[in-house]
Amino acid sequence: MIYTMYTKTIIALLLIANSVFANTYYIATDGNNSDPGTITEPWLDWAYALTQISGGDTVYFRGGTYDVDDMIVFTGGTVNGTQNEKTAFFGYPDETVIFDFLTYDEEPSQLGGNTYAAAISMTSHGTGYLHFKDFEIRNVRQHDSLTEVTAIWTQAAHNLTFENITIDSCNGRGVLYETVWGYGNEPGADTTMFINCDVFDCADSLPYTGGAVPGNQADGFKTYGNSGSYIVYRSCRAWKVSDDGFDLGNGSRIIIDSCWSFQNGYLEEGEGTAFKTGGRVETDTAFGGELIRIIKNCIASECRNGFRLLEYPDYLRTDARFINNFAYNNVNNGGGASAYGFNIDRNEFYPTVLGEWYNNISYNNEMDWRTSYMTYTESHNTWDGNDGYPGYTITDTVTVTDGDFVSLDIELLKADRKSGGYLPEVSFGSLVSTSDLIDAGTTSPFTEVESVLGYDISYNGATSDIGPFEYGVIHCDTITAITVTLDSTAIDTIGSTTGAAYISVSGGTYGTSYTYYWTPGGYTTQDITGMAGGSYTIVASDDSSCTGNRNVFISSISPESNDLTLDSISVTTPSTLTASDTTIFHVSSTGAKTYYLNTELNATDSLFILSSPGLHMLECKTDNDSIRYRQSSNRIYPSGTIYGGQPEGIKTY
Repeated sequence: MIYTMYTKTIIALLLIANSVFANTYYIATDGNNSDPGTITEPWLDWAYALTQISGGDTVYFRGGTYDVDDMIVFTGGTVNGTQNEKTAFFGYPDETVIFDFLTYDEEPSQLGGNTYAAAISMTSHGTGYLHFKDFEIRNVRQHDSLTEVTAIWTQAAHNLTFENITIDSCNGRGVLYETVWGYGNEPGADTTMFINCDVFDCADSLPYTGGAVPGNQADGFKTYGNSGSYIVYRSCRAWKVSDDGFDLGNGSRIIIDSCWSFQNGYLEEGEGTAFKTGGRVETDTAFGGELIRIIKNCIASECRNGFRLLEYPDYLRTDARFINNFAYNNVNNGGGASAYGFNIDRNEFYPTVLGEWYNNISYNNEMDWRTSYMTYTESHNTWDGNDGYPGYTITDTVTVTDGDFVSLDIELLKADRKSGGYLPEVSFGSLVSTSDLIDAGTTSPFTEVESVLGYDISYNGATSDIGPFEYGVIHCDTITAITVTLDSTAIDTIGSTTGAAYISVSGGTYGTSYTYYWTPGGYTTQDITGMAGGSYTIVASDDSSCTGNRNVFISSISPESNDLTLDSISVTTPSTLTASDTTIFHVSSTGAKTYYLNTELNATDSLFILSSPGLHMLECKTDNDSIRYRQSSNRIYPSGTIYGGQPEGIKTY
C-alpha cells in the first residue's frame, strides 16, 4: 500500500476523541422552538432543549431575562454527559442571563403535605455529569404556607458542576444537594463542585404544614443524605439568608474553601449559623474513618453563630479540620442562645472530639468559643483550649485589635465579582504589615490537608499567618483562574499503548510558567503520549502554587483489522484523452461506508468524475465507533491506470 504524507496526517487527525461529535445549541428570549437551535436561529426555552439534546452537548443561553413559569426538570440519565465531557448549560460569554420564576406557581403536592417548588429539579435517580455556568436564578416564591422552596434541588444526582451561578430573592433554600448512596454515587464515584456561586436575599417567611417555622428552611447551601460523595464549595458566598449560610451534613467528604458567609439568620426563628458541619453516624464507614471535612480560609461575620461542629448523637462523629478561618462580630440578633465564633456541640457519648482547629481568628463575637467539658485539639488560634468550662481562654501569644486589619467593613464582602466570576479583592480581614498575627500560625496540619485537597497551601515567610488572608501572598481566588483545556486525545490501540492527550493552559499569575502533574503515573510533561486507555487527571500549577485541573479520558480500541479490499474498479474513458476530458469510474469495497477523492468526501458514494489529467488519490474508509480510519488508498490517473490497491501493483482497465 502506498502511504503519502497526507495519509499519515489524516490518520492522526482522525484519532481525536469523540468529543468533536458533540453538538452546540443556542437559546434566546426571542427564539423559536421550531428553529434548529443554531446561533442565528435559536430555540426559545430550556425545557424544549432537554427533549432535543444528547449527552455531551453544550447549550448556550443568550443574554436577557427569561420569564419561566414551570420547573425545569432533568429526568435521570436522559441527557447525561460523561466523566470527560459533561453536558453543559452555559450563559453566553460576556452576556447577562437571568431566569425569573416570578410567574411560577407549583401545583399542590401530596409529598409530606407540602408543595415542593424548585427552579431546577434533578430528583430522578441517575442524573449526572452536568455542568451549569454563568447565569442567575431569582424569584422562586412561596405562594402559600404549603410551599417549600429550593432554587436548585438535587436528589440522587452525581458528578455535577455549578460555576458562577447566582441565586437571589427566593423564598427558601438556594441549593439542596442530597446524596443517595447506591444510585451511581458509591464512595469515590461522585465528585460535585460549587465554584464561585452566590446565594443572597433568601427567606422562607411563611410556615409549613410540617411544623417548620418561618426562617428555618432557607439555607444558602445545604447538603445531606448518604455518604460516599466528594463535594467541594470553593469561593462561594451566602448572605442575607434567613437560616444557615452553609449547612453541610452527612458523611460525605466536603471541602469548604475560601467561602464567605455573613448577615444570615435575620428572621427570628432562623438559626443563622455561617458554617454548620454535620458528620456521620457511628456505623457509616464510607470513607473508612478518614478526614471528611476541611473548612479553610473562610469568613463568618454578623451571623448568629460562626463555625459550628456538630457532635451529638444524631451526628456522632465529624473528623474535621478548621484552618485559617475568621469569625468576626457574630452576635445574637433575636431569639436562641448566645452567639459564638466557634462552637462544638456537646456530645457526652464521645467527649474526645475528632475535629481540630489551627490558625483561626475569633474576634469581637458575643462568645469567641463555646464548648464545655469536651477534649479537642487546637493550636495557634486566638484562643487556647481547655477541657473545663467555658472550654477556652483568650491566648496571650498574640493580641487581636481592630488595628490588625486593613478594614472590618463587612459591606466590602458584597462587592461585585471580578471578570470570570472570581471573588472580589477586598481589604476586609486583610492584615496590616505591623500585625503580630503575621507568621504567628503553624503549618503542621498542611501536609494532611494537602493530601486531600490535591494542591499545596501557600504561605509567605517562615510559617503561616493566623487568619484567612496570608500577608504578601497572591490569593488564587483573586486572580484569573488557571484553565486546563483538552485540545485532543489519541486513541490507544490495545496492546500498543498508542494513546495520548494534548492540553493547553491559561490563567494564573501574570508572567507565570506552569508545572504539570498527571495521575496515575506521576508524569510531569504538558502532554502525555504512549499511554494505555483509561482515566487521567492533570493538575497544572503556576509560580504562586495556584492550580487548575481537568479529568481526561483516553479511549481504547481493538487493533485494526486487515485493510478492506477494493472489490472492483471500472473506469470509462474517452477514446482520445485531452486536458478537458473526463474520466468516470465506479468503485466498490467490502465494508466501506465513505469514499474520499483528493481529501474531499465524495458526494455520490462510489461514482467518481475526474476532470483533469494528473495524479489523484482515492481512499475508502469504514466507521469504527464514529471515528473514521483509512483502510485503502489508490492513486488514479485519468488514463484509467490505478496505482496501488489490492493487491499491490498496476492495474489497467
